[in-house]
Amino acid sequence: MVSRNKFINIMLVFCLFIVSLFLCKDNIYVLFLIDMFLLFLIVYKAQFSLITIWTVVPNYTLMCLFYYYVTDIAYGKLAFIHNVQYNKICELLILYNCVLVLFTYFSPFLDCEKRIYEKDIKMDNISANICALLAVVMAYIAFPSFSFTFDNGNRFNALLPGHFWNQFSVILLIFSVGNFKKSRLVRICYCIVIMWFLLHSERVDILGLILFLLIRYCSQKKYQFSLKTMSIVSCVCIAIFLLFIYIGNVRAGEQFAVSTSGFIQSFLTQSTASDLGYVFNGTLEYVDQKGLLYGETYITYLQGIIPMLEQPLRAGHIIESYYHTAGGEFILTEPYLNFGFLGIVIIIPIYLCIVLKIIRKNSRYNRIVFYFLTVAAVRYLWYGLTYIETGIIYLIPLTYFGVTFWKKCKYKK
Repeated sequence: MVSRNKFINIMLVFCLFIVSLFLCKDNIYVLFLIDMFLLFLIVYKAQFSLITIWTVVPNYTLMCLFYYYVTDIAYGKLAFIHNVQYNKICELLILYNCVLVLFTYFSPFLDCEKRIYEKDIKMDNISANICALLAVVMAYIAFPSFSFTFDNGNRFNALLPGHFWNQFSVILLIFSVGNFKKSRLVRICYCIVIMWFLLHSERVDILGLILFLLIRYCSQKKYQFSLKTMSIVSCVCIAIFLLFIYIGNVRAGEQFAVSTSGFIQSFLTQSTASDLGYVFNGTLEYVDQKGLLYGETYITYLQGIIPMLEQPLRAGHIIESYYHTAGGEFILTEPYLNFGFLGIVIIIPIYLCIVLKIIRKNSRYNRIVFYFLTVAAVRYLWYGLTYIETGIIYLIPLTYFGVTFWKKCKYKK
């Protein structure tokens, strides 16, 4: 929690930017700067945290939209629309950032998260090795090709039915993460899965896994933001970004040129972030033309209880069917599509309170669930919460039961 003086200072800052918002609501540059200022406030406080991912990923989409506004340069379908609702998108991101600022500074989330990483997941070496080896098997089931050509056409032709095998692979790695330092086999399996995914052009799951490992390492080492720490983290992030941009370009059959200007343009016209900007702009247009859905899309979560059942009411699917998007579902799409501005004020805090409820009880199972929510953060921030439902309802309980059963059988012997 914050002291009285800090509370007063934060309230003064909030009053200042709210006044600025009303006075300059038609100035896209001022709105963007307010968004970036709120982003800085959150990251400065949260540092190495899930909250940081929740902040950076949506605001990165805003950066791509702003770059298009300034330069008329964008990726994909975004480059062909000229009625992007920049002001409204900025206002909604400001509202979203405000929710995160309040949650970051006035809730026990960060303290609970630190305790989660301090305790970690303890598992015997044999169980951890089995989980890691099974993760490699699941990676092969998800991508059974040895061609390594970054071919878009056969990326999702899994060996067995279902679209959850890559998610299952990551979950198994999470179970073995507590033995990462102790077991060479676990480290080898991590490397195999990461390389296998990347060689099959699957970036989002691996980006989430790498961010999780980075947050976990820095949290356990109790690193704080400093010039040295930020320099190292920045170099690591730039290297990861260049690798992912290269994979995306090769997958799309495009050339990859390394230069300062090329890097900046690639960073601000990133394919997925640009596509999600197009999706969110389509969300605003849909609401303007057809009105709010008042919770209709949340039926999707009931349908998701049954594996492989069609989910036609998924928010991203609705926008895709009307605006022919490349897929995906921005984190604010579903709340806004159902309840407008009120959806962001109410639904986003509900999401955060659910996560806080999970980490308040620092049990082994809850730590695993929280680790999964961190690993999958980029996925559900860009593709919707339905993508993690199978993992939460089936894969984590199944793996947890298997590990517990194995442990009991071993001790009986």
